Amino acid sequence: MQTTSKLSRQIVLIGFCVALLAGLIIATTIPARAHNENDEDKELKGNQFSKQVLSDRATNTPASILINPAGKVKLTGVEVTESNWPNLKVKAWGVMLSVHVMPDAKIVGGTNTGSTTPPVTVAVGDRVDVVGDADTAAGLIHARSFRNRSTINKETNDIQTRIKDLLEQIEKLRSQLKDVRKGAGGALGRAFGR
Repeated sequence: MQTTSKLSRQIVLIGFCVALLAGLIIATTIPARAHNENDEDKELKGNQFSKQVLSDRATNTPASILINPAGKVKLTGVEVTESNWPNLKVKAWGVMLSVHVMPDAKIVGGTNTGSTTPPVTVAVGDRVDVVGDADTAAGLIHARSFRNRSTINKETNDIQTRIKDLLEQIEKLRSQLKDVRKGAGGALGRAFGR
């Protein structure tokens, strides 16, 4: 009987851990994907960017390049073709662009120290979002905001894999508990002549 209660406590503990992990995933991914109207969005909206353009927060949004008459630039889901932090080359729809991440840029998922060491991992092939200003004389985009979508997706996939493993362990423990209960019930029945 002691084995059954110990196994029950293990199942409850694992169930609690899975619920906690699921809560953490929801708490960390929903705010990152929700559309919060920040200062950059307000500035872009003031320069006649449409609501459709501003609501492109989903991670599977196709690449887009938006440049308004005031020289404000928004790159969404563009592919990194060359990474030499803080200078990047990105590509969207066959158009190659040079991006310089400013020392005071807002880095989503990292803290910009203003040094040449990247605050986030950026590799060739990653999908990134950039908001900044076009410098037509230099042929450059000065990024004021930077986010690596690929890193966010990798972290989410790792957490989902861990949750799947924990759920499999819970099912295994449930099966073991069921077997223990069947064995204990059969032994009790034989002991009382049933």
